[in-house]
Amino acid sequence: MTGTQTGRAISKAAWRLALTAVLALTLGLTFSTAAAQAATPAIIRIAVLDTGIDAAHPALAGRVVASVNFTGSGTETDVLGHGTHVAGIIATNARNVEILNVKVADDGGVTDGETLARGIVWAVENGARIINISLTVREPAVDLERAVAEATANGIMIIAAAGNEGAAAPSYPAVYPGVISVGAADYHGRIAAWSNGGAAVSTTAPGVNILSAIPGGRWGVKSGTSQAAARVTASIAATL
Repeated sequence: MTGTQTGRAISKAAWRLALTAVLALTLGLTFSTAAAQAATPAIIRIAVLDTGIDAAHPALAGRVVASVNFTGSGTETDVLGHGTHVAGIIATNARNVEILNVKVADDGGVTDGETLARGIVWAVENGARIINISLTVREPAVDLERAVAEATANGIMIIAAAGNEGAAAPSYPAVYPGVISVGAADYHGRIAAWSNGGAAVSTTAPGVNILSAIPGGRWGVKSGTSQAAARVTASIAATL
């Protein structure tokens, strides 16, 4: 995988953690090995801002400690299948995490900057140390930029998907200062053809044909910078 510092403002501590996580991914390591388990890891609270989570899935049972719904959907659980997949990647790659289910995208996967901002604020107020945002919006939003700035200024890490348009066009919140923006790598460690790239991408992680949980107790394969961001989130959590 690649990890290149850009001109975007990312704290030195956050950058060191990101590079550690990417090194582990590059070498095919996980932090759930016997060496990592020699000491009991601290429990890290991660907010997953997404389409909701199927908290009853075996991969996630007992891991989701709080839920909130900022959408017009009538349920905080996951109908689309995206949020469960993302949360499953985090939960199965970092055993020391508990998850906040922050539903900010509706059952069709649609969100906006204002709703994302509300989710970030709620996550901060409810003790998240890391916020995973495997969602993008195409236009900047004042509320979203402010929420990101306040969270990162308080030492909370935000990991965001770079987007799947195969371009260097900006996606938000990934391009905001302080955010670790993640592109997707293919089987050869190269950035996937459909992954956004360019200077706004902080690093890449595996994002092609990733197996994870889907609603209803099932498992499925998905590809995207969403999955890559979740891998980075999990690896960073396991180092804390």
